[in-house]
Amino acid sequence: MNILTRAYPLSIRVWHHVLFWVVLLLFNVSRFQRSFVGYSFDTFKTNLLSELLEMPVLLMASYFTGYFLLQKFFITKKYLKFFTWLAMTSLVFAFILRIFIYYLEIPFFYPEDLTEGYKFSHFNLFQHIFYIYTTAGVFFMLRLVKHLLSMQDSKLQLEKQSMKSELALLRTQINPHFLFNTLNNINSLIVKDPKKAGNAVVKLSEIMRYMLFEANRESVFLSQEIEHIENYINLQGIRLEKADYVSFDVLGNPVGLSVPPMLFIPFIENLFKHGDKNRQSPGFLISIRINPGSIVLKTQNHIKTSVVKNDNSSGIGINNVRRRLELLFPGNYLLDIKTENNIFTVYLRINIHAH
Repeated sequence: MNILTRAYPLSIRVWHHVLFWVVLLLFNVSRFQRSFVGYSFDTFKTNLLSELLEMPVLLMASYFTGYFLLQKFFITKKYLKFFTWLAMTSLVFAFILRIFIYYLEIPFFYPEDLTEGYKFSHFNLFQHIFYIYTTAGVFFMLRLVKHLLSMQDSKLQLEKQSMKSELALLRTQINPHFLFNTLNNINSLIVKDPKKAGNAVVKLSEIMRYMLFEANRESVFLSQEIEHIENYINLQGIRLEKADYVSFDVLGNPVGLSVPPMLFIPFIENLFKHGDKNRQSPGFLISIRINPGSIVLKTQNHIKTSVVKNDNSSGIGINNVRRRLELLFPGNYLLDIKTENNIFTVYLRINIHAH
């Protein structure tokens, strides 16, 4: 469908055109009258019929310029052809207007203007062209503005669709990554401690339920995301020798707040993946602060020397979260990831509002 005609239903577009020409007709009828004192209905009728007689020429010039020339040459940036066609057709339409005026308008409505020796060629060409293209020019500009607005709207729609597609792809990348690491953890427990492995399967089922039914939504309640994080920490905690090795606290009220699903998990997953599990408790610090207008996640852990050298902030999950933040919170987030003295720290603040 042509971009210039797709914005509104046909019936609405027709009424837009009708309104434009009615307003133009009334303007042209009234512009000849300097004073309405003594303005009779007969005078109004004569002026109205005279303008109606010239209207076909204005219609032809306007629609030819605003549709054919605009779409074929102007929009495609063939400006030389556009102005060449414009110059030639302006002469044609001026000639047609002269035919209407000389053979129809003047004999029927202004016979007093006919004098002996008055000929077809007795007219001002530039005056005719000016009269036609004051209307056709306005029509052309309206069409051009509509085209530019449609292009802008199409660009925004494409960007929005592209963003949705990219976010969907990023989510599908996060979920298998998380599942892969979790299954590896459970696999390591099967031989060492079957009971713990059974408990881990239960925790995993809760996590998978969340991922299947909630993670594909655009947003979830913050309380749900926090519960998901707790389940994940409990699942990973089964493997840890020290029950108090992970410190997780939430400060503030999550009621009424929503966040994109699976936004925080990659940072916590990275903590368990690369964190040194042989430090004094608590070795992993995780906190969520809910402030007026913002949510702050902070994680801290010691990391192994080999990790510092090779991959102190890597991982598909973290890279994807960084991209999701750019798409979902442009200019409304702060992500600071740093390593100092073998201590890996993540600080994430996102500006968010209650619903």
